Amino acid sequence: MSTPENMKDVKPWLLVLVAAALALALGVGGIWDPLERRVYDKSIGLLSAGNSIMDGYVEVIGIDEASLQSVGPWPWSRAVLADLLERTAKTGAQVIVLDVLLAEAKEDDVGLQSTMAGPASIILPYQGIATSVVYPHPSFLSHATLAHGDVLVDPDGRVRRIPALTAGKTEDDTPMLVPPPPGVISPLAVSIEAVRQFVGINRDRGTAPLVLPVRVQSNTLSIGVAEYPLDRRGNLLFTFPPVGGSTSVWPPGKMHSAVDVLNGKIEPGQLENKLVFIGTTAVGLPDRHMSSKIHHGPIPGVFVHAATAWALLSGNVVGLMSPVMLGLLTLALIVFEVGYVYRQEVMPSLLVTLLGLLITGLLYIVLIFYYHIWFPIVHLVGTTVVFYVYGLAYRYTKAKAARERLANSLCRYFSPSVLEEILASEAGLVTREVEGTVLFADLSGFTSLAEKLPPLTTVSVLNQHLTGLVEIVFEYGGTLDKFTGDGVMAFFGAPLPNSAHRELAVAAAWDMQEFCEGLSKRGKTGFELFQLKLAVGIASGRFVVGNIGAGDRYDYTAIGDVVNTAARLEQLAGPGEILLDEHVAGNLSCQWEIQDVGKQLLRGKQSLQQVYRLVGRRGRDHDQANGGKENLNN
Repeated sequence: MSTPENMKDVKPWLLVLVAAALALALGVGGIWDPLERRVYDKSIGLLSAGNSIMDGYVEVIGIDEASLQSVGPWPWSRAVLADLLERTAKTGAQVIVLDVLLAEAKEDDVGLQSTMAGPASIILPYQGIATSVVYPHPSFLSHATLAHGDVLVDPDGRVRRIPALTAGKTEDDTPMLVPPPPGVISPLAVSIEAVRQFVGINRDRGTAPLVLPVRVQSNTLSIGVAEYPLDRRGNLLFTFPPVGGSTSVWPPGKMHSAVDVLNGKIEPGQLENKLVFIGTTAVGLPDRHMSSKIHHGPIPGVFVHAATAWALLSGNVVGLMSPVMLGLLTLALIVFEVGYVYRQEVMPSLLVTLLGLLITGLLYIVLIFYYHIWFPIVHLVGTTVVFYVYGLAYRYTKAKAARERLANSLCRYFSPSVLEEILASEAGLVTREVEGTVLFADLSGFTSLAEKLPPLTTVSVLNQHLTGLVEIVFEYGGTLDKFTGDGVMAFFGAPLPNSAHRELAVAAAWDMQEFCEGLSKRGKTGFELFQLKLAVGIASGRFVVGNIGAGDRYDYTAIGDVVNTAARLEQLAGPGEILLDEHVAGNLSCQWEIQDVGKQLLRGKQSLQQVYRLVGRRGRDHDQANGGKENLNN
């Protein structure tokens, strides 16, 4: 039952440090990341669903199954691609991203290059990092803008971000003016380059296209005067456009089959002032990625680039909460937990924690759905839970230590069974008025006996008697108040109420007398002890019990007129005599034989008191008479 000293002395600040270390380890170790990503995906899905109208700037021409059946298997010839680009340009598209890697030279490249020199601006992707970059064939450099088509795959295999700059490039304080001169490759993502050109063309209709500067600096992407947030590594978090009730990744009204374009089913001007992405969408073709569209499986890469362009043009790029604000929010939650949870009971602290989590959740909803700002809510919730659990551990340790201190201080007052019941029921030991019975017992003749015995023997004799008396008090569920020199004071009916407190007190007094008589006859010390007999006084009524004292010194004791009456009855009683007041005598069962002593003037009393003497017991089985220990809870 004992608690190690190091557990008793656990300090709140130490648990706070341990909780902080654990929360940090869980965060750095990536324990929360899988759930964090899933919550992010759900949020992005709901965010996309909340955009009821898609801005009509970005359209996709997909090389789908119908196109493959009509034209032939992939890859297509450069002549077919040239025809597709030419017909797309005739529909009015101003900027076209051909999401096809043209790494090798073909015999019919001349026609494709000639088409790229048309009125529409053509962007081609390159892929890879460092020395593993795969570029389009150099013959296309003078006819199209080259930008990187890489995506960033998260540890769970999903694409949620694209690098603003190609791998190996860093932010530059100097604006990058694009398009680059012939033969120079842009370090920007194809979607960013496409948006830059598209916005420049549509800035002032009827005038020459503007060359908008692009800057990647301090977690911010600037295209002209427009700014977009990036994560701390220069990646852009994109969202998908709403698709209404469709199960498609891309809105059906903004997606066209390549075969329809080749067959002239797209009217001239139908894609006027549009940013068009052309790429493979047929199942089984390469360039497919898992995304935050968790129920769609792998999606074509062209949709990722098109969605990024749509997010830029429609202002649906997701930003991150600044490290300072995130740190302040985390610190606020920790202070909230430490300041309140570590000081409250279990239920109030749980409510406080739930309130903190509710506020955090509402803040997350407002920021992500109204301001497109995301923060790692799972990490914050996990940190809060860690501190709450450690708060529970602290309160448990503190409560256990307090319980043991209480048990150690009360074990001299109660029997082990009663003490366990008090601790289990959390019966308050606060000062209160109770209905009970008080018993005083004194060893008559002990003073004269002590004159005849050696000091150590005197102590041994006294301890033998007092030990037996205390055991009897505990056997009947009584509370030991104190030792009165060569006697004891006890009371019954408190702190646990018991309606049979008078019977228990009288039965205990009777057994005390029998115990002393038997011990005297045994004479274990080698001396005649027959002259040691008990004088007992018992009184019943209302009195006050509780921890009474001053400073750090308290005793659980009883105070009241009933206590004084019982003490005076004990002083009046002769050796071997048990005196009762009228409240005890009038409420005993028929097993007890009592004798009226008449009215007596007790010391300190102003009026005469009716006194009775206990002279006999008709039944010897006190467990049947008074219920014994089985009735202690009645």
